[in-house]
This record gives sequence, structure tokens and C-alpha cells, in this order.
Amino acid sequence: MGALIGTLLILFLPSNKNATTTTTHPPIISLLRSNDPIFALYNTTAGDSTGGFDGIYSPNPTERTPSAIDGNLNTKYVNGGPSVSQTNNSLYRGIDSGFFITPTIHFGTIAVGFRFGVANDVPLRDPLSITLEGTNSTALNTSSVWTLIYSGPTGIDLNPNVTRLTYGALQNFSNTIAYQSYRLLVTAKRGDSSWVQYSEFELWGYY
Repeated sequence: MGALIGTLLILFLPSNKNATTTTTHPPIISLLRSNDPIFALYNTTAGDSTGGFDGIYSPNPTERTPSAIDGNLNTKYVNGGPSVSQTNNSLYRGIDSGFFITPTIHFGTIAVGFRFGVANDVPLRDPLSITLEGTNSTALNTSSVWTLIYSGPTGIDLNPNVTRLTYGALQNFSNTIAYQSYRLLVTAKRGDSSWVQYSEFELWGYY
């Protein structure tokens, strides 16, 4: 995790231009644990209340939300929840799906990066862009108080021949606010498939 390091800040004090002080972030660590409360979502967009709560579309019980945070590349989270307006079009299946999660490592955490694990098969199901939001609300399945902290690529290689069961590139972003819970939503996938899937989601930061 060489890219995730504490940032050294040098602050110039106005009362003495020659005086400096330094502060460092705590060490950057993995914020998620395999037993963290996690719930599947669908028909949900960034900034809005939850559209579909705890929706599970994979018939395989090992392909549900806990598999996204179990630390095992050989398991995966699969969601085919329809988008609001394109229910029957497979090109849109799984778009606006994802999950919300409450890290148990600490009451509030400051997320600054993430990476995805690529699932075992069907490259068309790879998520290529997401939104990530944070909240300090406790009404996660109804609350609309979500703050966008990232919108962009997942770090998964755009080449459809990317090696399966590997991690994508680490994606860093700027954030200094502590949140109790996070919401991840897939906004684009590689191609026309009835599902979105990924084997792992790692969230990195500090508290």
C-alpha cells in the first residue's frame, strides 16, 4: 500500500514566519472487516434516498454482499438490480446497485482510497465507475443525507482481457471528514450483461 501514506503538512504560523510545525495523519489502514454490517442496494443514485434496500438477485448465497468484504478473491458479490427506467434492458442491469456499510473498526473513519478485486469470470460484468458517499445518519435505508466523496473510475483495467481474480489499481481521493457509514453505487459496467459483479472492495483510510 505504498501509495497510501500519511501526508506531511507544514504549517506557517502568521505570528512568526520562521516558525513551523508539522502534523501527520495516522497510518493508513484497511477500514473494513468481514463482519461489518453491509446491505445490498439497487435503484439508488448518489444524493438520493435508498431506492431498493437489501435486494439480492444472485441465486447463489455465496454471491451476496458479505463476499465483497471477506478478503477472498475467490468469492464475489453479484447484483442484477434493475435501474429505475431500464428494468428489462440487460445493458443497464446492475447499474445503480451496490451497498452501504458501517465499519466497526471505529465510530468514525476518514476514507481516502479504495481498490476493487476482479471476479472470476464474465468481464462484461466488471464495474468501471462508481460513486462513494459517506453519512453520519443512522437511518441508512431511508436517509437522504449522503455526502459524495468520490465519483469516477474503479481502477479496474479497461482492457476486457484483464487477468481475473486480481486487484485493480488503487484509487486515491481527497477527504478529511469522518463518517460512520459509506454507500457505494455502480454507475457503469464494461458491457451488456444481466449482472454487475466484483470479488472484493477494500476501503482505506484512518481514524
